[in-house]
Amino acid sequence: MTEMKKMTAKRKKTDPFGLSLLWIGALFLVNPLINTVDILPDRAGDIPMAVALVRIATLHEGMKKAMRNFIFLAVISAAQLLSALGTPFLSDSYLLLMTFVFAVLQGIAFFPAITGLFEGFDWLGTRYGLPAAAGIKKRNGKTVALSSVRRLTFAAFIVREAGSVIPVLPAVTMTGVTYFPGAYSTDWTLLTPPLYVLAWIAGLAVSVPWVIRFVSYVKGVISGGGEVFSSLYTRYESEVLADVRGRTAARMKVALIMLCAAAALNFDMYVDGLNIFPGLLVSALIIASLALMLKNSKKLAVAGIVFSALRIVLSGAGEVLQYLYRAENYKPKSAAYFIGDAPVLYMRIEITAIAEALMFALSAVFLFCVLRRTLKTHAALFGADVNMFMRKKRNKGGILRSLTVLQVLWEVMALSGAALTVLLKYFPEYWLINGLLAIVLTVLSIRIFDELYGIIYENKG
Repeated sequence: MTEMKKMTAKRKKTDPFGLSLLWIGALFLVNPLINTVDILPDRAGDIPMAVALVRIATLHEGMKKAMRNFIFLAVISAAQLLSALGTPFLSDSYLLLMTFVFAVLQGIAFFPAITGLFEGFDWLGTRYGLPAAAGIKKRNGKTVALSSVRRLTFAAFIVREAGSVIPVLPAVTMTGVTYFPGAYSTDWTLLTPPLYVLAWIAGLAVSVPWVIRFVSYVKGVISGGGEVFSSLYTRYESEVLADVRGRTAARMKVALIMLCAAAALNFDMYVDGLNIFPGLLVSALIIASLALMLKNSKKLAVAGIVFSALRIVLSGAGEVLQYLYRAENYKPKSAAYFIGDAPVLYMRIEITAIAEALMFALSAVFLFCVLRRTLKTHAALFGADVNMFMRKKRNKGGILRSLTVLQVLWEVMALSGAALTVLLKYFPEYWLINGLLAIVLTVLSIRIFDELYGIIYENKG
């Protein structure tokens, strides 16, 4: 135990910000892609890289930009994993579309993430005179410049994403072709397997040298930055850790933003019978928000997290049943779950949807209980005059009433989501009603949370 404490103390002394997670996370990004299927899900690498920047991001804007974009990349990776589950049931053109969309989305987040990260390394090298931040020193005395590592990073990403899109292109030539006796058409899909092989070879040929240099670079920065990181951590303690109110406001801002995003994702949209915004995304954001407010009401927050987790399981089960139902319609005698006809399978979809709505409604109840307690506690901490806000609204409920209205809408959305799933086969146009409710919920969430944040955390009341 003593040895473990010594090792922990030594690690904190040499790497107080936890930057070693950068190169650990990078190891998970070197793997081939098969359309939307990621062999090693990127979120396993994006999350550690984001966590590595949490502390130092408070001291430099570039590092903060990198951290936010790595978080966004993790979310994209999770969505990509969900889309990959439906690959057997999707058309070739839709598969190409999803592959291209995810490649573009990842590019939108990856380029600013890497740019911000290297801006931070430049900052360490120029302002704090950290020699290791200038590049990689080899055994022969030569130095690989930081710009070279940066260019190789971008090249590895571009080759990897191109390798996921290009092999899917030949399949689109076969989509929508009408065949008739005597017709002849070149089967370009035969090129797909060799294109994947070439894409993997090219990807590994660029990614492996990149990760070797990136790991060497980060390790060099950490090993050579003892005194620099020590002084920076002292600054971090005095500017960030000592500022309890600032950290509380920042944490609550993130929680409220995630709840606004969750409100928008309540919009259920079915494409070919598949919900492209499954409920598990909403519940994941609720769990993250409750985790940020856990300190103020542990028991209620834990209860909300449990019901949200159950909702995630039921939402996943519902999506699987939707996939099976779609397959059942194409193959009436499918042996899925030993069910011989689609109507019986759809009854299971309806039961699952109702159970999911119940879990969602219960998680929303605990969410708003925790939110009310948290806002009251923070109002006292920040010296906000909540009573003045109540009078301003000319009603006794005031701040609490606005949250009650919002909570009722969340409960309505839970019922609406279940109604849409149940009625999808009979009344598919119900998505218009569901969409209208989601828009109202999102707009009100943004307005109410923005006003509450301004009054409590910025004293605008």
